[in-house]
Amino acid sequence: MRWQCGYGPATQPRGIRPAERSRWRRILARHFPILALVACTAAAAGQDLESPTRWQFVKSVNVEPGVGMVAIELDREALGNSREDLGDLRLRDADDREVPYALHVRRKIDRREVLTARSFDQATRGQATEITIDLGEDGGSHNEVEISTGGDSFRRPVRVFGSDDGDNWALLVENAFLFRFESPGFDVDEASVRYPESRRRFLRVEVDSDTATEDEAPAIDSVSVRLAVEAQARDSEMPLFGIAEREATRERGRAASKYIFDLGAKLPVRGLRVDALNAVFSRPYRLEIPGDLRPRTVSAGKLAREGESDERFETIEFPEALVSRLSLIVTDDRNPPLELAQVSILVAAREIFFDASEGTPPLRLEFGNSAAPSPHYDFAARVPAPLEDAQRVTLGALQANPAYDPSGAPLSDRAPWLVYVALGAACVTLFTILRRIANLLS
Repeated sequence: MRWQCGYGPATQPRGIRPAERSRWRRILARHFPILALVACTAAAAGQDLESPTRWQFVKSVNVEPGVGMVAIELDREALGNSREDLGDLRLRDADDREVPYALHVRRKIDRREVLTARSFDQATRGQATEITIDLGEDGGSHNEVEISTGGDSFRRPVRVFGSDDGDNWALLVENAFLFRFESPGFDVDEASVRYPESRRRFLRVEVDSDTATEDEAPAIDSVSVRLAVEAQARDSEMPLFGIAEREATRERGRAASKYIFDLGAKLPVRGLRVDALNAVFSRPYRLEIPGDLRPRTVSAGKLAREGESDERFETIEFPEALVSRLSLIVTDDRNPPLELAQVSILVAAREIFFDASEGTPPLRLEFGNSAAPSPHYDFAARVPAPLEDAQRVTLGALQANPAYDPSGAPLSDRAPWLVYVALGAACVTLFTILRRIANLLS
């Protein structure tokens, strides 16, 4: 028998044989167009989303040079042509520089967030009791303490100090009071003290005795630290131009009138105000949002006016919804239909605040870019709440952005379905390649 070194007849060298290599080339050549389509689609989707040609609309900002903090209330045209989250709003100056802003929606807010804190070092000093609170290295912002003390009837002075290191203290509030009074049918209890918003790690609370009724320092049972956020609602009232024609209908078998209001654009509406020429009326109503499949009722009740009144409008409020049309169904029975004189929608005001001195006038507001990433400016942290003393300015007329180029929009915007088709084809192609690899290895 003759022995061979290396591979014998039953043993083949490892690696891809020429026939298999040729087969792989045919597979890749066959599926290359699909893979190239996926790559091109991804490249098109990744075009510059901040290009000036991407914004459709622009409004001038009527602000004078040299002004500091400014507030703009967005009007119907800005809201109706912007993205729902308003993340496509951009303020630019004469040099095309972006001016940062803070956006606030003027809904009613009453929120209290309790922070994690540790109380220690409670001590009595004369007629006062003090306690120290540690909120930790990153306790966050706070502006309110709730102090639990015993007793039935008192008015106790309170002082609150803040510190970053536990050694150097700054007065946050003085001349505050805790009080509790009880009488038949009337009780008053105030255990919270508000101070300017702070991020100091340590707080020290001092509670004095009520010198009129107490001889000893009061005991502090517990202290909780909170971030309290409160804001009053502010509405933008937007009249609807042209009153909808009445349509006779039936509501639960009763004669009724239906009025359909076209808002002209999708707007975040929270109320409807209706003025009727009728002097006296009391009618059941139902307000609904028309839908493709079925309408959605958002409010129901009674519209009523008794004789002459200074307040002619009837206001219908409902949870905020992004709508372009509203339908009002009023049950008339045997009464003449309501003659609508004026109808307005209520929108929680959207306001942007910015420092006009940071830009070179004239300034402009750009919007109408569905693919724009939300800006998330650091400036918003500097203006965490609406500034009531900011100078209020208005926006100019709606204009088309002269630089807008719809053909320059990414392919993913102009044909969004193509992205899903390409991804689906890529999945099928990869599955086919993997299956053939498995067949070759089996």
